[in-house]
Amino acid sequence: MAEEVGSQDAVEAREETVEVLLAEAERSMSRQFESIDGLDSKASRLFQVVTLATTLLTIAQGWLFQKEEVASVFPCWVVVGVFAIAISLYVATICCLIRAFRVRVYYLPIKMDSEHIRTTYLSLTKAKTQEKLLASYIKHSQTNWGIADDKAKWVDSALILVGIDIIFLIVIMAIATVVVSG
Repeated sequence: MAEEVGSQDAVEAREETVEVLLAEAERSMSRQFESIDGLDSKASRLFQVVTLATTLLTIAQGWLFQKEEVASVFPCWVVVGVFAIAISLYVATICCLIRAFRVRVYYLPIKMDSEHIRTTYLSLTKAKTQEKLLASYIKHSQTNWGIADDKAKWVDSALILVGIDIIFLIVIMAIATVVVSG
């Protein structure tokens, strides 16, 4: 009789633990999707910034290099080179952002398909269903973090390129200002 009580206590403790872990897994998956949304938002802002920086560089270059003082200091190949670098930075940034925005399938712990639910879960007890869901959360959480990490790497690369593009714009503007005012 004492063994049955001890065994029942162990089963109840396991069920409570599974419930706690399942609740934490649900919160973790929610945080994953918030993180993914945040990365998409950052990538969108980076796209806007790099487009603005490249537009400003193009306008500034067109205006500054048409000035006689600047044209006499910098040969045509320098002007073309500056423009080529600016466009290359822009294209590289856009490529990174496209990779970050690439449509990916994120996994949920349960496949919302009536046949799958019927064959996988409906014959199980509450405790077994929770255990199965917990295992699914863990498996899919790892998959989703891998996808989010890949997205983050592309957003980071785009951020670095945007920084280089902005520094390039500032340097070109500073050089041109010195030449025009000198």
